[in-house]
Amino acid sequence: MKNALFAVVVMCILTSCKKFVDKQKENFVLSVMTNGQWRISRFVEAGDTITTQFSSYSFQFNRDYTVDAINDGVAESKGSWQGDPETMNISASFTDANETVTRINGVWHIYDNSLSFVMASQANSGIVKSLRLDKLP
Repeated sequence: MKNALFAVVVMCILTSCKKFVDKQKENFVLSVMTNGQWRISRFVEAGDTITTQFSSYSFQFNRDYTVDAINDGVAESKGSWQGDPETMNISASFTDANETVTRINGVWHIYDNSLSFVMASQANSGIVKSLRLDKLP
């Protein structure tokens, strides 16, 4: 009986520790994403480099999982975002934005990153896109 009780207590502790670690990972990702603005320094769609379409934009990711598309210093449209550190995916959705901003809609797989940049790709309906986000100083 003591062994069974001990096993249950240990399982509860381990489960709590895993939840704590997962929460810390989530908090870290939120902190990195929401502390400062980001710009798209490279955007390739179907083999065409169209980075210049994003040259006047920066993006502010917020803790409430909204993201502001800022055009020449003015918030132009608001979307939503989600990040998953386990799958290394991030998604964005702008519903009332212009054609340029809506190009970043969808799920992106992060294949390289640091605290100051993110490189991600997406394949949707046979169209492959890749981008690089850099944190503004």
